Amino acid sequence: MTRTVIYGAGAAGQAARLCAMRDTGRSVVAFADSDPRKIDTRVADLRVVGPAALTGDWFDEVVVASHAWREITTSLLASGLSADRLSVYHTGEDRLAPFVQPQSGTSAPCVLVVTDDCVSPGHGIGAVLLKHLANYPAHRLAHVYLRKKGDPFWPVSYQLGPDTAAHIAARLTASGHTPDVIYANVFGEAGLEALEALVEAFGGSVPVIQHFHDWLYTDAEAFAQVLRRVSPRVAEFWAITDALGSHISQLIGRPVETVNTFKCEIAAVHKRDHRDLDDRFKVVMLGNSHMPWVLHHVRNVWRTVQQAVPGIGPIQWFAYPTSVLYVREAGVEFSPEIEYYGYLNDRVLHEHLCAADMAIVPFNIADEPEYHYAAHSVPSRITEFLNAGLPILAAAGAKTETYRFITDRSLGVCGTIAREQEFAGTLLALMNDTARRLELSRQGRAFAESHCDVRKHQAMLRSAFSRVSGWRQARPAA
Repeated sequence: MTRTVIYGAGAAGQAARLCAMRDTGRSVVAFADSDPRKIDTRVADLRVVGPAALTGDWFDEVVVASHAWREITTSLLASGLSADRLSVYHTGEDRLAPFVQPQSGTSAPCVLVVTDDCVSPGHGIGAVLLKHLANYPAHRLAHVYLRKKGDPFWPVSYQLGPDTAAHIAARLTASGHTPDVIYANVFGEAGLEALEALVEAFGGSVPVIQHFHDWLYTDAEAFAQVLRRVSPRVAEFWAITDALGSHISQLIGRPVETVNTFKCEIAAVHKRDHRDLDDRFKVVMLGNSHMPWVLHHVRNVWRTVQQAVPGIGPIQWFAYPTSVLYVREAGVEFSPEIEYYGYLNDRVLHEHLCAADMAIVPFNIADEPEYHYAAHSVPSRITEFLNAGLPILAAAGAKTETYRFITDRSLGVCGTIAREQEFAGTLLALMNDTARRLELSRQGRAFAESHCDVRKHQAMLRSAFSRVSGWRQARPAA
């Protein structure tokens, strides 16, 4: 009898358990998960252990049931678990298959990903990078970050601060991870200074792609100074919107390419039928909120909706657990008008979105952007709504880039939630207008099919890494 541990205590893990139970030669003895809130609990009457417990002879195999199986298997291999004790659950096919270790060839450039916050599913940019680099050879990826936000997902990850740039460079070199290219996703003075220190630590000649998802400086002039200082080390500058790229370009006197991050697996099935408003109408939210106080206004608006539509349920919020903690630590309560619905794998989440009727994007509060992110960025989570063909209403002020992005492309409706009664009226009007929701659904899905295919983006990244890794610059004179 093979004693099996299912890695992943969520919906995919429970599906994998049922699949494993159909094999009379297997006995599922436990779940494993990296989420500290699940460790030492019970799921389906089985204990949940952490990754550190996956040693010894109390189990025979680990079945990884997660969309992040590549990163998890790489981490388990790095911890000493042998490849012949690993299997992977394929959700779409509902089957288990032995893990096949990737070839150890070095044809793909070795990429060092540098971020402000560690790459994890616990925040927007972390989740985006995991998705975009999911098919990149894990043994050719390394990661350096400044702050811990969630747990770093890639096994070769180092925090700058406890370790110096020189020490990290030495460790990466010793482990065979000397970078051919640095893919930097840093957005303020501290991140750019860390990038500069890492380039120096590797001898000054590693080419860099700097990708601005946000613009989060502390002091505008200090940011401009360090950006101009780092600029000669950067082979290519990217930004997620034209507006953000224009601002960066003006500071450095160089072109900035628009490379947005609104990508996902384009599903074959999407929402086609839109019902009239009644008490079964379902509204959803997705992902973290960079400005938790928006949810206070969302609650107030939803109370108005519940008065107008007796019996309608709460807004369902799908997010990583740390996103919920972030909101509560900010002193914002969101229930009972908003119900936290958990973190779901991509396939199950898509099914829930297709079954919903509308999505709310809680972006910012006022017409005037409250700070840099609100002025220049666009939340990547709208991608999943577009893919599902789900009509969108965004709480996004008229002077934000999110307002311009959505309205210019007719992807949804925007309103200013600081004016709660007006926003509630806009929301109720859209909920009552079935034809308008159908129109937005079709336009959003068409945009997703044309612009949001993550496989094309993954191929673009791989091509860019290969292109830029061939670029070498002389180290500037001291």
